Amino acid sequence: MPSRGPVRTDRPPRCVARTVPPPRVIVTRVNEARVPQEPVSCARCGRTADPLPVTWTCSVENGRREYFCEECARANIRSIEGRLDSSWW
Repeated sequence: MPSRGPVRTDRPPRCVARTVPPPRVIVTRVNEARVPQEPVSCARCGRTADPLPVTWTCSVENGRREYFCEECARANIRSIEGRLDSSWW
């Protein structure tokens, strides 16, 4: 194969790979955790706690926050994960 002569380095090559811009990421803020200042009580059994234990479950039903103790949450975990209102369980 015959040589085409010296390679020019003063200009870019003809075949240039296009750079693909990174995908746009939309960041939305989820409600920040709100810790109640007053003692809380379980909406199911009435047990109270101050401060709020990390093992308790919080649920928003009809626009109100309701808290469930660990025992009530464990007993009704399938209904909670199925997003059923507590009146159903």
